[in-house]
Amino acid sequence: TQCILLELKKPIHSLNHSRLLRKLKHYNLSKTDVLWLKSYLCDRKQFVQLQDVESRSCISINTGVPQGSIIGSLLFIIYVNDLPTDTPHQ
Repeated sequence: TQCILLELKKPIHSLNHSRLLRKLKHYNLSKTDVLWLKSYLCDRKQFVQLQDVESRSCISINTGVPQGSIIGSLLFIIYVNDLPTDTPHQ
């Protein structure tokens, strides 16, 4: 019997886009769907607004899925689905 204990800090925000897109291809998503998800996930930018004051520049977001997105949880499950088989055997 084996047990995997895993503590993830901000898991939705730390997904590697390239790895996620490879996994989606592995699960036989069409090239069109993978490219659409790539355009949705990659090269996102954000800024902060507090009352009437906005940050001066946008920050690039290179990992994770958009906060509060409906598809985010599904993409996370796909991302971690192969963890039991993707870990090194000891």
